[in-house]
Formats: sequence, C-alpha cells, structure tokens
Amino acid sequence: MAIKDQCLQCRFFNEAIGVCGRTGNVPLLNNSSCEMYLKKGISLKKTSEVSSSTSDNLVLTTPTTPPSNDPKQPCSKGMFQHVFSFEGRIRRLEFGLTFLIYLLYSLPMNVLSEGDISAGFALIWLMLLIPVMWALFAQGTKRCHDIGVKGWWQLVPFFYLWMIFQDGDSGTNQYGDNPKGE
Repeated sequence: MAIKDQCLQCRFFNEAIGVCGRTGNVPLLNNSSCEMYLKKGISLKKTSEVSSSTSDNLVLTTPTTPPSNDPKQPCSKGMFQHVFSFEGRIRRLEFGLTFLIYLLYSLPMNVLSEGDISAGFALIWLMLLIPVMWALFAQGTKRCHDIGVKGWWQLVPFFYLWMIFQDGDSGTNQYGDNPKGE
C-alpha cells in the first residue's frame, strides 16, 4: 500500500488541502511513513511491507495556505467541530461552555411557572430540547473520554463537577489524541 493510501486513511490527513493535520506537511510518496500515522481502525501493512512502484515518487500539490505548525495549538481542530458526535475527546473549556449553554437554554423554563407559558411555546421548547440534550450528552461523553473513562459515567450524580475540574489524560489514550495537542 502506498504512503498516499496510508495518509488517506489516517485520521489526521486533511483531504481538502492535501496535508497532514498534525504536522502540516505534504506527504511524500516515497515509501516513508509519517511517525504520527494513526489508523482510523483499518488494518494496514507496515511501511517495511510496502511495495514500491513508479508512482511512489510523486508529491501531492502544496496547499495555498498551509496550516500553522504551532505545537501548543492543535492542528485542524477547533472548539465545537463535532458537537453531536460521541467519538473523540474534548477539553474542559469546551465542555464547560456546552454545559453553560444548556443551563442558559433551560433557564426560562425553570423561571416560568406552568400558567405563564402557552402550549405552543412549551411544544417548541421541548422540540428544541432534543438536539440540545443530544449535544450535551455527546460533549459529556467526549469529556469522559478525555478523563479516560466510558461515557456512561456522566450519568453518575455530580460527576459533571468532576468532569469540569479534572484534567484530562496527557498524550493519547484509548479514545484518541489529547485535545490540547500535546
């Protein structure tokens, strides 16, 4: 399998601009694999088993604006990129902001009494509550992953406080890379 194919199956490769999201480099197709190569769960051959071909000497086109190589800032990852996904890890700040948004959303219903709201307003609010709760549980699951536990732990009473204040695992754990980019 060519390095190009390995990069296409790497979870950090940005196909839109043709560069590695971690290193910001354009991959060379010369049978040398990236040391940052992480599979998306697909079984691939090791680079020593890769056969060479005439197309392996090609280089992908360079993007017009390369991503930043700042090691403190995670490449190609920003806050709230995949709010509804239950996979990966997020930082405390993103989880705290998600929880704050949920609290601000639920505030009007907590303040108003049953007689003060119409049935239409309550129905619309409940319909909008479904994606808000989905996002809250998805972000909670990713925060649990950052701590190194399964997402079901967020159902434990007061565990949300632990998720807000507990620092995440350093480096890569079984749920993915460190969202801090370290």
